[in-house]
Amino acid sequence: MRDLLIWQYVAENREKLAKEISAQMPDKAIDGLVDLYQKVGVRDYDWTLWGSARDKIAWQYVTYDPPEEKLWERGGESGGRYREVSWPKGAEDWMKPGFDAAQVGWKAGFAPFAHNDGKLAPVGDCTGEHHYCGCGNPPNTFWEKEVLLMRAELKLPPMRAGYAYRLLVGGRSHVGSGEGSDVWINGKLKKNSRNRQPVLPGVGKRAGGRPWGFMIDEAFRKEFSGDTITIAATGFLPIHKSGVKRNYQAFWFEEMKLPELGEEEVIRAMKAVPLRTAAWQASGDDADKFQFNGTFEANDEVLGSWEQLGQVASVEAFDPAARLKPNRNAPFQTLTFKPEGRTDDVLVMYSGNLLLDLRGNQALQMTRKELEGLVYLFIEAGGFKEEQMDDWTSPLYVLTLKRI
Repeated sequence: MRDLLIWQYVAENREKLAKEISAQMPDKAIDGLVDLYQKVGVRDYDWTLWGSARDKIAWQYVTYDPPEEKLWERGGESGGRYREVSWPKGAEDWMKPGFDAAQVGWKAGFAPFAHNDGKLAPVGDCTGEHHYCGCGNPPNTFWEKEVLLMRAELKLPPMRAGYAYRLLVGGRSHVGSGEGSDVWINGKLKKNSRNRQPVLPGVGKRAGGRPWGFMIDEAFRKEFSGDTITIAATGFLPIHKSGVKRNYQAFWFEEMKLPELGEEEVIRAMKAVPLRTAAWQASGDDADKFQFNGTFEANDEVLGSWEQLGQVASVEAFDPAARLKPNRNAPFQTLTFKPEGRTDDVLVMYSGNLLLDLRGNQALQMTRKELEGLVYLFIEAGGFKEEQMDDWTSPLYVLTLKRI
């Protein structure tokens, strides 16, 4: 039963899972799957430390009060403390590799950096070596003035295929905690999709209580091709809702093995959840759904590569002389049928005269027909759902064998 819940979840979220796994960017679909794995004791897909721990990274840093002043009140004149500020003299390139921080008087220290009403002290209750926030752990370095600039040369293991990577900031997982931070890797700013917003903004309403940071997307992965990176980040000291100045900041990297979604997993999921069919659409009876038993029925007549011509209401309505317009919204424009129920798309399989569309959890009837010397394949477009139980019938996609 425990495994069944996992494979039912995979079946119901195949397409979302495939997109997140392909992009190596876990989101809600993968989070839900990992949660199920954790509930049955499987920890293979947990986030784990990648590189040095948050309190073992040697930082070069400076704190200062910028000339771009803001009123010392909660939120300042408008918004938070985060804003565009001038860099200290001689530190215009402080975020780039090769910058000599010692030459301009920067200090060295270990995170977490903290300021709590003028003291070096924790700012919250999150404790534990591996807690995603850690705001209650003892800090190491005092954050004296408003703006904190911190940079480090960091050795990291090589990135691995099939893994996701993220940067986390400790102390910032609660609404009203901290302010925005900009982050650079090898001098390249990690941008927020929202203009004039930091890549690590403050936590908004109902967004707290979870890890705070950003995923390393495909475009940014090239910055990690070497064995050493330069990481640089800003921080702003705000007035907390309690009325005191306080903030807490530490950075570290994590990696996560992504769940597999290959042929084996797709088939196990297909066995867990029956697929909707035209017969089910007509009757509403779950007994008319297609229950895959693990065996693919052969169909040599469909083998080969096909391309979509367009859509018709029925086989009888198709006129080979008429010019159809391809449906660009169709789940496939071309489709190659291989032996043993496989196609060139891992989420599309077949058994006998049924095309198993695993994105839509539906089994689509296929009809091969020869008309005026040409071979056509008619496949139900699908879209079966309870709201269409009356006289609705699925249109058909028309495909023809591709010429070699």
